Amino acid sequence: MNQGEAEAKCNEEGAVLAGVLNQDEVNWMADTKTTRSSSRISNRRRFENQCSLRPPKSQFETKTPRYRLKKKELKAMPPEQKIDHVRHQNLKNSAKYRQRQKVKLAEKEIIVEELEAELKQAETESMEMENEYKGTEIDFFLKDAITHNGHHLENLNPSITDKYTSFLNQARILQVWDAITYETVPLPIIIHDYIATYTRMSNNRRSVAAVYLEDYGYTLKFPFSPVIADVLGRYHPIEVCAVRIQRPSVNSDID
Repeated sequence: MNQGEAEAKCNEEGAVLAGVLNQDEVNWMADTKTTRSSSRISNRRRFENQCSLRPPKSQFETKTPRYRLKKKELKAMPPEQKIDHVRHQNLKNSAKYRQRQKVKLAEKEIIVEELEAELKQAETESMEMENEYKGTEIDFFLKDAITHNGHHLENLNPSITDKYTSFLNQARILQVWDAITYETVPLPIIIHDYIATYTRMSNNRRSVAAVYLEDYGYTLKFPFSPVIADVLGRYHPIEVCAVRIQRPSVNSDID
């Protein structure tokens, strides 16, 4: 490379010459040009070789895969290729839909199994509580206890009624209630007056049997038996009164 070629090269690359170049500088620029040219040629050849190894791009190929083609691309496709594309998308969509349905069905089955397990556990706990309740408390009708002890409801003397009155007011008696009216009987007292009234008017006295027949439609089997009066002034036949007591059994306390 001579002086003129070196100056021309500097002008092409936008370099500014600071004085006249000596022979060493001219030779250095010639070596640099050769090296740069050879590196550019090798890079270009490498790129061309890589491009030749790649498969040819389709007209409808995109850089990033999409779920479906655009309308313009779909219209530009040949009919046969369009049919294949639509068929492939339909099969793909149906497969994904079936897969989603399988996943949802599996999740529902898991939820059903969990609910069934919780229901079984609740039933088990309920049975345990019921057994525990049955083991600690007893419900019975007072007339059954009286007849079990050999007494007749319509032939009870005052000493026997006093005994049952004290029994009904024990601390272990949890509740006494009327099975017909569903009313609680507080502080029960057994009396022999079977003629009862709720208004305590002298001209409006009715028997307990008449009250239960007219007001509640229940016919007493023992209309002349003593009745149970509570602290509120209400009268209840013995045969319809139920008792809830804690263990031990009732007979040991009544006898």
